[in-house]
Amino acid sequence: MTLAFSHTAWVACALCLLIAVVVGAYRHGCKYLWIRTAIVLVAGAGDNKPGKMRLGAYVPGWESRKVRIGSWLLVAAFSTLAAALGTVLSRGFDFGQGSKYFLGILLTRWLLSALLGRIVAEYTLGVVRGFPD
Repeated sequence: MTLAFSHTAWVACALCLLIAVVVGAYRHGCKYLWIRTAIVLVAGAGDNKPGKMRLGAYVPGWESRKVRIGSWLLVAAFSTLAAALGTVLSRGFDFGQGSKYFLGILLTRWLLSALLGRIVAEYTLGVVRGFPD
């Protein structure tokens, strides 16, 4: 199968994959830092409800549900588009072997994002704690 703009499609596939990996790494890093924070209850200002304060290194924007949902939608859309473009460009419209290739691209994207996110989060925690000399 020959496509008219194969180079443009491969560039679009690589760009979609890059965006998905970067935003996915951001998500993984934020989740890794978020889990390692401690919640401390503080006295409320005027009501009897206690407020919450987080102790530790985390991304404050991660508290927003809109940020979490938006980043998830962005990763899902760009991952699916990259896997679809990569599968169709390399395998054509073969649903048998193409589905394995499609899932392989998605798994590879997830592994890259998880690894990069964990590395960045560990580096952030190391900077906050101060690297041992």
